Amino acid sequence: MNKKIAITLIILVLLGATAYFLSNLFRVEVDSDSVVAASEVKGIVERVSKIAVLPEGENPVVATVNDLRPLADKPFFKNAQIGYKLLIYEQAGRGILYDPARNKVVEMATISLGNLPE
Repeated sequence: MNKKIAITLIILVLLGATAYFLSNLFRVEVDSDSVVAASEVKGIVERVSKIAVLPEGENPVVATVNDLRPLADKPFFKNAQIGYKLLIYEQAGRGILYDPARNKVVEMATISLGNLPE
């Protein structure tokens, strides 16, 4: 009986650790200097909506990639370059990395958020 309880606890711990690491895989902190002004967001969303299906009923937070160093260990940003836009749909839990120069979606994924500016 104790062996079954121990195995169950080990499985629960492993599942919890797996969930924790997966939830942090795309964790991104967005500083206020990189957030795109509301007046620009509409134009970016319009351009991206022509090449990708976007979550409906939600306006994204849009940030500009200004520094690649904090993103280097995040697989989502492996192809990121300075100037790319990150569209964050908080309610939908979606992130879209967009290259405005080439008008291309570089990456789309489910994300979890660190600290968004208020």
